[in-house]
Amino acid sequence: VLVSLYMADHKLDDEGLPVETGNGNDLRAWAKDCSTLKLDPVNAPRVARPGDTNPYINFDPELCVLCARCTRYCDEIEAVNAITLTNRGS
Repeated sequence: VLVSLYMADHKLDDEGLPVETGNGNDLRAWAKDCSTLKLDPVNAPRVARPGDTNPYINFDPELCVLCARCTRYCDEIEAVNAITLTNRGS
């Protein structure tokens, strides 16, 4: 059910799976592995931040599934708390 709720706020392809972004999509993989419920799409999905200019990372906060891998890496490996989960995901 949780995967279905995450999917309700994402664009879906013809197979009913989250749209592939080119860099892999964990939510898409989870949806294939789980039997997801068909939920109605959100009437007005939120808009991602305009002007994300990072040349190396295609970041869309709306596609975040709040797994916290990025924040844990930043905290545990880089030893800085530079990023948080604030304003991410559905």
